[in-house]
Amino acid sequence: MKKAWCISFIILLMCSGVSLAQLADTLEMGFSKVEYKFDPNATNVINDTFTLKFNLYKVDYEGERVRGLYLDHNDIPDIKAEEFKGSDPDRFPISYIPNSFVKLNQSDTAGAIPDDITISLLVDYSGTIDDGEMAKIKEAIKAFVEKVPEGCLYFSWFSDDVSESVLLTKDNFDAVTARKSRGNTALYNAIYTKLLEFDPAAKIPNLAMEINYKRNEEIARRKGRSNNLIILTDGVNDVVTIEKYHDPAMEVINSPQLINALKKYSKEVKVFTIGFGENSDAFDEMDLIRICKASGNPDGYFLVQPDNILHHFEGQLAEQFSTEDYAIQLIKEKGATYVGNPRTIEIVLNSNNQLHPYAIGSVDYRAGSAHSEVTVGEVEESIWGEILKGVILGIVLWLVIMIVMQLIIPLIKNRFFNMKYARKYKPGENELHKECPYCGDPLNAGDRVITKCEHIVHKACWSDFDHVCPEYGQNCNTGKQDFFDISDPFSKKNRKYYIKWVSYGLIGGLLSWFSYILLKDAGLLLGFVKSITQLISPSITEQNLVAIAIKISSFIVIGTIMGMFLTYFFAYIEDYRRKSLKVVGLILLRSLFGGLMGFLSFLIGGIVLIFLNVPNNNIYLDWIPWIIFGASVGLALSIRTTIVWKHGLFGGMISIVFSFLILVGMVSGDVFVLALLVTFMIFGGGLGLSIATVHSRAEQYYLKVVQGKKNVETIPIHKWMSYQGGHNEVYIGRAFSCEIQMNWESQNPEIADKHAKLYINSSNIPVIVSLDNTRKTNYNDRFDMNTSKEYELYNGATFKIGNSVFEYHEKDK
Repeated sequence: MKKAWCISFIILLMCSGVSLAQLADTLEMGFSKVEYKFDPNATNVINDTFTLKFNLYKVDYEGERVRGLYLDHNDIPDIKAEEFKGSDPDRFPISYIPNSFVKLNQSDTAGAIPDDITISLLVDYSGTIDDGEMAKIKEAIKAFVEKVPEGCLYFSWFSDDVSESVLLTKDNFDAVTARKSRGNTALYNAIYTKLLEFDPAAKIPNLAMEINYKRNEEIARRKGRSNNLIILTDGVNDVVTIEKYHDPAMEVINSPQLINALKKYSKEVKVFTIGFGENSDAFDEMDLIRICKASGNPDGYFLVQPDNILHHFEGQLAEQFSTEDYAIQLIKEKGATYVGNPRTIEIVLNSNNQLHPYAIGSVDYRAGSAHSEVTVGEVEESIWGEILKGVILGIVLWLVIMIVMQLIIPLIKNRFFNMKYARKYKPGENELHKECPYCGDPLNAGDRVITKCEHIVHKACWSDFDHVCPEYGQNCNTGKQDFFDISDPFSKKNRKYYIKWVSYGLIGGLLSWFSYILLKDAGLLLGFVKSITQLISPSITEQNLVAIAIKISSFIVIGTIMGMFLTYFFAYIEDYRRKSLKVVGLILLRSLFGGLMGFLSFLIGGIVLIFLNVPNNNIYLDWIPWIIFGASVGLALSIRTTIVWKHGLFGGMISIVFSFLILVGMVSGDVFVLALLVTFMIFGGGLGLSIATVHSRAEQYYLKVVQGKKNVETIPIHKWMSYQGGHNEVYIGRAFSCEIQMNWESQNPEIADKHAKLYINSSNIPVIVSLDNTRKTNYNDRFDMNTSKEYELYNGATFKIGNSVFEYHEKDK
């Protein structure tokens, strides 16, 4: 029976030499890493040629994977490649380039460690490691010496002291590794010293205090392929118990100093840490992981036990320094777009070799992100064609949302109201004569009535009284219907307060998307973000640097544009009460401030993602800059406006959650342009709806009688006045039908039956109108109002009717 051989692939673009993944025909392998290269002339375009470097493994009779050089160029007549997006084949095919199979390693031993690297091995000789464990450590190191070419491996030990680095060979092994100390663990000083040995200009501290140490100049003179420092320890830094570390002349290296040095040399030295103290009370695994991360090698930590340390040194550790043995090239059809979704390339390699007839494997990778797609080859479609489709879609989306919110939802609410409260009247047993509070006629069995509140009203009377209980505002707090009149759907009374906020938000999102599509390929802020990324993570790979720079710069551009447009439109709703240059200037300044807040929020969120090294889509982390952005824009809208800061914050947070989930869901289908457009518009509309809804529910309007027979009386007029529309009228006068009946001046001839009216006007501003031209209404103790002209109500505004002075107030719940 012929065996299936496995192939370990490393995927790169344009012949990059970075390892991607090891592929196997069993489930035991799953490690993968993607590197790709951008076309230097087009920021978001990658080349169509992929290079996959790989190693070959077979499974021996004990189930171990054995690496070897099993195939030659003449053995390979055919290679099949297929790419999958999720579980579905990609519609843009990928194929093997004939005769591109190359054998990279021509030596007899597959996976050999190259002879132009430098490895410094630092071993813990403290007293917590007993002789039996030390014997196993030495056995493992001896096996490692067999793997490493002579002249590449230097050995040193540490405990209370740190020793000099000595070139380790098979011949001097016993003498060099002889145990000379059993003290405590000066871990940080030892690592710091060995790290500085790679830098010929570095000044190594404590030379006079370390009796076993002498600098090996040869380590710094070697200019090979890579420098590597391997630390094996079972303990933590405990210099407090070491006598010489209390000497003022001794420079004690602390954790921040060590971390800074590791970051400084991260491009020159790769650090590996081996934890040999799983059962030790003093063992700090997280400290060793932190050391590797600081050096730019987050996968360089390994936990070993005495019984498996030999296997680890012979296998996993040795392979960290070996190179790939083979390479093939694939070509991808142009036009494929990547938006950060997981992809898989599957390979079947058929050979003429009778012992090794085929190899199979797969590699997972990602490219692009939900906010900045990358494309294979130049995109032939004009950007204006893309914009035209988006604008049409945006207009359709706006119309659909407006129809749903302004027509369909209100009609459904009408239907539910009637189902719940409109019914045939059924008198209770032994019920006394009951009358309709509007018309005064008796309520007879079978009459159609509305039971929204305790005042049962004929359905016809309910409609005549504008779908509000006749007692509402005086003896009733709940008898009100948010009614929609289908006979005149575009009337002012049907207009919902939040519709303008939603509409402006949708338009702001559409304009933001339009601007972003024009700017997204310009590479704005790319160099700026690259500089920040290299400062934070100096050892980042070139591919990850480009990917994360494109992602974060796209974030910042999105935040700046959306912050400007949304702040402008929402400020327009709040502030544009009078057409003056001053008001226009303030709105423009506010929009610039909103853009700055968007810039800073996505910059801060982007820095977090840089620290976390998230170059591609990550649903668990990508929400961070979006949440900061939503909160920032919401807060920006509350500055010097009637929007309370907590309403803006709440609105921004709520809307961003929904829009981010929509973005993630839609991008799963690679619908990049559509996903961004819908996300921008939903966020804008959702932000408007959230702020308007919370704002309108929280605001309360009061009239306080500050002069007259009813002095200091406070009347909550928000019972009648509402941003939500519906019964939006508060009449003041002597008539019984007035919401505020001035019965304390019922005989005053200067007061009309319906003297004035308060309401929210079409610009969403509370106003008062004088209704009778034969009687006076004084405004702010300054002048008499003109009849039928709107006068704005604001905190502290006053008006006088008869002998009573009313003062207007707005409060937050």
